[in-house]
Amino acid sequence: MHLRVKDFMTDRVVTATPQTTIDQVLKEMQVHGINGTVVVDDERHVLGVVTQGDVFRAALPTEAEVLADESYFLSAERLKEHIREALLRPVGEIMSRRLVSVSPDSPAALAGGIMLDHRIKQLPVVEAGILQGIITIADITRQFV
Repeated sequence: MHLRVKDFMTDRVVTATPQTTIDQVLKEMQVHGINGTVVVDDERHVLGVVTQGDVFRAALPTEAEVLADESYFLSAERLKEHIREALLRPVGEIMSRRLVSVSPDSPAALAGGIMLDHRIKQLPVVEAGILQGIITIADITRQFV
């Protein structure tokens, strides 16, 4: 018996549009206890993914920005301002467009291997470019342990 992704995936996926603000996405991740969100258009075509790591990289100034602007050293308010401004940006600016995904009929073991190879915890399940669901390493582990 070959176990397929569709046997383990969740079809209720927390998504965002490219226009959703980083702040809104971060709040959704916190509410749902997830570390990434699939970015889709109005027809659920998958456009990319945004992770907590993407959010933190976007919200914090780079080393070059800090070294070029001494106000970061002189005022904690400057850092707060940078973060506030960054969180208002749309996720379309920071999402990864290099999406790794699987189809509903893919073997579950293949999905697990892809997640291990790419060091990711979840995979969008996509068919003909349309988001069908999501499968996580925890979904697969629960079935085999």
